[in-house]
This record gives sequence, structure tokens and C-alpha cells, in this order.
Amino acid sequence: MNTSEVIKNLTEMMMTTDNEKDFVTLNEALKLIVKKEQHKIAVPCKIGDKLYSIIGEKVNTYVITGFRIESEKVYMESQESMLFPEDKIGIHYFWSPNLAEREFKKWRKK
Repeated sequence: MNTSEVIKNLTEMMMTTDNEKDFVTLNEALKLIVKKEQHKIAVPCKIGDKLYSIIGEKVNTYVITGFRIESEKVYMESQESMLFPEDKIGIHYFWSPNLAEREFKKWRKK
């Protein structure tokens, strides 16, 4: 069930309940969900995940320590204070060392 279905169901439940306490509880739950969805920005990983990057002549490993969000663009930050744009995952940055090595070999052949 997605968020819009949950909101629809809560609204329907509010309109059909005869119990004032249930109505207030459902209304508060609806407000919390709507508020959360308004400010929700998805991040591509968890803090502590490893990111593998092709830089120079080898694959480097970075541990994600945080995120920066600028104009709805998400950057992952590493321990070395490097920033990796989310939209480059699968191109220059990879979640798997095997994928990074495979891409690195392709680039070296070119």
C-alpha cells in the first residue's frame, strides 16, 4: 500500500466513524503523514554504507558519513569530505566492488 492509498483510507475512516476520539486520532495521523510526505527527500543509502568509485587508475572505497541536499539534488559525503552526486551512481560510483571493477576494466580497454 502506498502513501496516497493510506491517506485515502484514513480519510474514508474519518468520515465513517461515529466516535469522536477515533475521528481525532485518525485526523492527527493523517496530518502527520501529510507533513512527513511534504518534506521527504529520499537518500540513496544509509550512513556507513560503502561506495566504490573509479578515480584515477584504481577503484577506491569510501564510507558514507552524511548527506548534503542542494536544490533537491542529493550528495553523499565520505569520511574524506568528498562529495558524490547521487545521479552518478552506476556511472562513476557503485555500491558493489565487483561492478566498480568491471566498469574500471571496460574503461581501461578504451
